[in-house]
Amino acid sequence: MRLSNLIITFFLFIGTIVSAQELRRPYRIFKTQEVNYNIRKNNREIINEQNKIESNVRDFERRRFSKEDFRSKDYVGIIFHIVYYPGSTHPNEEQVLSQIEALNRDFGNNRIQINHPADTLEGFVKNADVINLLFCLPKNLPRNEPPIRFIASDVKEWKADDAIKFSDKGGADPINPKKYLNIWVAKLVDGVSGYAQMPGGPDITDGIVIDYRFFGTFGTTIPPYNEGKTLTHLIGSYMGLYELWNEYAPCSDDYVKDTPIHNAPNFSQYPYRHVSTCENRPAEMVMNFMDNTDDSGMYMFTMGQKIRGVGMLAGPRKGILTQQTQCSQSLSTLNLVSESNITNNDIKSVINIKAFPNPAQRQLVLEAHLNEAGSGNVLVYNSIGTVVYSTSIDPFATAQSFFIQTEGWASGSYFVKLVAGNQQGYCHLVIVKN
Repeated sequence: MRLSNLIITFFLFIGTIVSAQELRRPYRIFKTQEVNYNIRKNNREIINEQNKIESNVRDFERRRFSKEDFRSKDYVGIIFHIVYYPGSTHPNEEQVLSQIEALNRDFGNNRIQINHPADTLEGFVKNADVINLLFCLPKNLPRNEPPIRFIASDVKEWKADDAIKFSDKGGADPINPKKYLNIWVAKLVDGVSGYAQMPGGPDITDGIVIDYRFFGTFGTTIPPYNEGKTLTHLIGSYMGLYELWNEYAPCSDDYVKDTPIHNAPNFSQYPYRHVSTCENRPAEMVMNFMDNTDDSGMYMFTMGQKIRGVGMLAGPRKGILTQQTQCSQSLSTLNLVSESNITNNDIKSVINIKAFPNPAQRQLVLEAHLNEAGSGNVLVYNSIGTVVYSTSIDPFATAQSFFIQTEGWASGSYFVKLVAGNQQGYCHLVIVKN
């Protein structure tokens, strides 16, 4: 009896540990619905504008479309405001690039991942589609503004009240939100992961706010939300896609015909078949980007969501579309001087780095021209933040050259970082294997 009691006690103890670990597991909390409810509350002008937008988008959706009508890709320039408390952890430039790469995977990659039984058993796969949108860092901003801004603030944590979007409140003012997608990255209170302003709201607060722990694919981001899909979801909201659940009216429609009604957001991962408690108990589309499962389980928009998003891009969001020539994927060609409300310790001069050939297959050459000689090093990261190459620079030369063998590297994107004293330089590499 003593042995059996001991065994029972042991398994109860293990179960308690597992339950405690599950409770400590982070869960993503979106505040988009609450923020947009507050924007509309007692503001008849905003309500009228958003009702007009809905009417126009529905007229757009009534046209007869096929997948062939949306084959071309459009570009959107993003301005990132990294707002941080001095001395605290915050994303760096490489992490920003990893987030852009994740967005381009989710919005611009035509190879949709199929890995849930409901994809085929519920017929979801036939409605899956890609929005054909690419994101980049814009060039030639007004007043020579950098597209990645680092702003030190005396505010440690931010509420979901848009204060972060005003420099006089310790945050950062948006830059031309009618033309660029402004994204604020900071530490948010109460476990909030982020929120987006939907089309039709005030220009002065237009954009997206995201917590630094749910941003990018390495660095400050935390699993199971480390594939960059929190921002994919928020950009969906920014483009006018409603979340699949409604906090104020459960089982309400999201105005998209090919998404099933959800009674609430879904978390973690769900086996087949997870059904809604709403009328007719439909199987829920837990893999949709506008639900809230773990990043590894979110991988599709539908054709209906695409048409609605394109309708917004043809209407209230048309100003953010840009030409590819106005984009840059290389940090070395951009003004990345950090700004600060408190300190200027982060300011670094930019080093020009070139890589050729780029894309490369088995080898490449890096060339860098320093503003002044000094000790430092070169690091090359893969897309998940692992260092795949490192070397020291010549401390007595301003012209640096490095011959790098890449034969053992996998195909994909890589980020080069060169640091020499108060100088930094970056460039983006692509490795392609036959």
